[in-house]
Amino acid sequence: MNNLNQTIDTFLAEFRIGMVEYYQEIRDEQKVMYKETKGMDIYDKYDHPFYSKHSKKDVSLATQYSQKDLEEIIDKDLASRKVRFVSSIENKLESEPTESNLTIGIDGSVNGTVSCATNTVSVYSILAGGYNIQKLHYRVLVQLIRKGKWNETRN
Repeated sequence: MNNLNQTIDTFLAEFRIGMVEYYQEIRDEQKVMYKETKGMDIYDKYDHPFYSKHSKKDVSLATQYSQKDLEEIIDKDLASRKVRFVSSIENKLESEPTESNLTIGIDGSVNGTVSCATNTVSVYSILAGGYNIQKLHYRVLVQLIRKGKWNETRN
């Protein structure tokens, strides 16, 4: 299914750019934080907003790996995400996909329908990130459509 893979690859390529930028922001913010907390007591340093804004895992990834290694980690993560994305669609279909009408929305999300010989699923992704959410992520919602009506989905 060419359109299916092509659209998901485009979506994940844009998502990758966001992830690389996010980890670079952590590196930049950590440099600023170090300057702002220089000479402070160790416990007072942890009151800095930097520590509540980013998870320990993300700070570790951003600071303990070279740019090349970090991008390899991101690429492995995105390959895994693609498998899960496609399988969430294929699990709702009764046979191999034959038609894909997926598009990338203005906000970068993937939306549309994918059909097989016997049924169609609706695909809707939600991008989340920003205030009070530590890092950009997405969720994929796949619902089975039969004869134009929505059916309950089983996850």
